[in-house]
Amino acid sequence: MTSETSETPETNITPETTRRTLTPSTQPDTTRRTITPSSTATTENISTSKTITTTYSTFPVTDPISTEESSPGTTDSTLTTTLAEEKCPEFLQDDTSVPCSTIGTQCYCFYKGISQLTWTSADQFCRDGSMTLLTIETLEEDQSIFDHVISSSELVPNGLYWTAGKYSQGNDGWEWASNEPFEPFSYDNWGVGEPNGDYTTDEYCAYANFSPPQNFSAGYWYDNLCATPGFKFICEQND
Repeated sequence: MTSETSETPETNITPETTRRTLTPSTQPDTTRRTITPSSTATTENISTSKTITTTYSTFPVTDPISTEESSPGTTDSTLTTTLAEEKCPEFLQDDTSVPCSTIGTQCYCFYKGISQLTWTSADQFCRDGSMTLLTIETLEEDQSIFDHVISSSELVPNGLYWTAGKYSQGNDGWEWASNEPFEPFSYDNWGVGEPNGDYTTDEYCAYANFSPPQNFSAGYWYDNLCATPGFKFICEQND
């Protein structure tokens, strides 16, 4: 008896092939590259796959308002001096006998004319030019005025100049008779033996004696009758 073996027919199974299509984007892949220099950001477009941020150290950004008023290296003192120079006339009341100069941060005008005036006339001339006679309140200002005058060939050797100093009989002391209320002297540089006027009856005023040889440290302020002619004078600008 023949044994028959049942054979199972071989079936071919073909795996299903799936076609996957990658469609590129119609828009380019644009990545923002941000370069940040401290406070100012600069961007540029590049075709990369990620965002790169690079930081650079820079100098501080200058306030544009401050830039208009000053430049690098400008100090408050420099600005103040510049403003004083702009307000200081070349000559007081356009009178060439009264040249003006900016010393430090203040404008001063020095009378060098032929006419020698009393204290009252000099005081009025300054006020007519929107100034007052010189008030010296500190050692630094005193030294600056002294150095300026003795170094100027046009202001010496006839160097007797009225200041705003005036003796007040009512207050029994020296004061600067420039802007009311008049202020008493808080600083002085009297010469040897000065002041020495008779203050009981007459008005006395203070003048600066720049005539050589004068020694600043020895004092160069003197007093004389306010009605005495024969003096030049110094005016100063008051803000």
